[in-house]
Amino acid sequence: MKINITKTQRARLVKDWLNNMFSDVEIQDSYYVKDGKKIAFQDKKNKEFWFDYDLIWLFLESMFSLESEELQSITEDWVEKTLNLKGYTAFPGLLV
Repeated sequence: MKINITKTQRARLVKDWLNNMFSDVEIQDSYYVKDGKKIAFQDKKNKEFWFDYDLIWLFLESMFSLESEELQSITEDWVEKTLNLKGYTAFPGLLV
């Protein structure tokens, strides 16, 4: 069974999922760490916010059938409003 949801509903679901994922993170040297795994990185110099590709970005693209540009827009809005990082660009990346 396929359920159709609007772009607004999909964006809200993604942001809710991100809120849950980041609810108990620790920040260690610009890395956001959850359960000992780096899930994101904040590059303050270049105003970039990097989400772990496999754990977050790929999951959101496939789970919510999002194109990369739409996911980037949603995550940038979330980063600005939730993490108070105005003007940051969101990217997928491999975090080491």
